[in-house]
Amino acid sequence: MDNNRFKLLFKISLDDIEISKDSLSLLQTTELKLQIAQEDVNILNKMIELSKLLKNEHNSLITMLDNMRTERMQELRKFQEQLTSDPELTTVYLQVTTINGIESVTIHFSNADKRALWENALMEAKNALMNSLQNDQAPSHLRSIVTHRTRPGLTFSVATATLGKSIEGGAPNVWVCTADKFSGQIAVVNVNGEPTIESSTGIGNASIVAICAVPSPRSLLLFDISVV
Repeated sequence: MDNNRFKLLFKISLDDIEISKDSLSLLQTTELKLQIAQEDVNILNKMIELSKLLKNEHNSLITMLDNMRTERMQELRKFQEQLTSDPELTTVYLQVTTINGIESVTIHFSNADKRALWENALMEAKNALMNSLQNDQAPSHLRSIVTHRTRPGLTFSVATATLGKSIEGGAPNVWVCTADKFSGQIAVVNVNGEPTIESSTGIGNASIVAICAVPSPRSLLLFDISVV
């Protein structure tokens, strides 16, 4: 993307991203073959230098060693070119889980080294996230609150705290949203003392997928709801 005029930046949760095609093993195999070819070339160079110390006729030996070195150097160049030109070695294939389902994302790198560094960093980050989630203790269940639903089938989707304090001057109220694919509902929960539902409002023809409190430039309080 360095040569493109327009660039795109977007965030994807680590939980929602998976490597769909494992080609890292192919890259590791190619790098191993490259390493072996380089070692063979180094050994053949030393053998050619040592053969020159022989006192008797050794032209046939030098010719054979030169041919072997030429062959291995050609293989070495072939492996080096693969690390920069083979799409299977320079591309990462991802599956991203979105609201609309699973989508495929393909990331191309200029060479295999950059691809390997990025993919290894991704896997380390996912493993670190998994370990941290395993170490975290599940929050204790305090109590259940019955919400009045406009119709059956609505399930909890999102919730957020309001800005500022409630009328009682204590903790802020909480907006709790329930939704399905066709409609949604917002309940205002007062958490001061015994949690109670202050009000409940239905939203037709829209599913609530996100909600956040937005401070107003004036004294009024607004809130933003993302619906689909």
